[in-house]
Amino acid sequence: MDKILYRLRECSLLFPDDDPLFREETEPLLRYLFREVSVARDGGEALALYRQIRPDILLIDMLMPVHDGIEVVKQIRVHDPHTPIVMLTGHSSEMVLLEAVRLYLEDYLRKPFDSPRLIEAFGRCIRRIEQLLPARVRLLGGAEYEVETREAWREGRTLRLGAKESELLHLLVSVHP
Repeated sequence: MDKILYRLRECSLLFPDDDPLFREETEPLLRYLFREVSVARDGGEALALYRQIRPDILLIDMLMPVHDGIEVVKQIRVHDPHTPIVMLTGHSSEMVLLEAVRLYLEDYLRKPFDSPRLIEAFGRCIRRIEQLLPARVRLLGGAEYEVETREAWREGRTLRLGAKESELLHLLVSVHP
């Protein structure tokens, strides 16, 4: 448990939820657990923030205005199959649950949830991140590099690399411990 809490302190979180009271009650716990927490009020804001900050973990509400949580996750998964996501909902519909399963979520929590259950879900996120460490590398200046696709990006935008730059970056990332 201590290892999970320690690792969470190194991570950033995006927390989209349209319920101001729920955000107000939950945000202090999240700020305690994570290095950085970004909050969105709807699905449109969530997508914009995701592209800008590329968080380590998402804790996202299923039902929100503009884009619901399922649509936001679908759009994220088109380009990012790796970021761990925990979905929050007040619903228990079997159809909704089946759709959520197809999105490769780390967990699916019903509101209201208790803190130990949330931390347990975040533990699964940390284990997933640790499995993917060689796949995604954070670079200086806020850029990131995806080893498998050999793509680099910063603030949600793909960086154009020449062939030699790409090869050199790939070599450096591959030999870095």
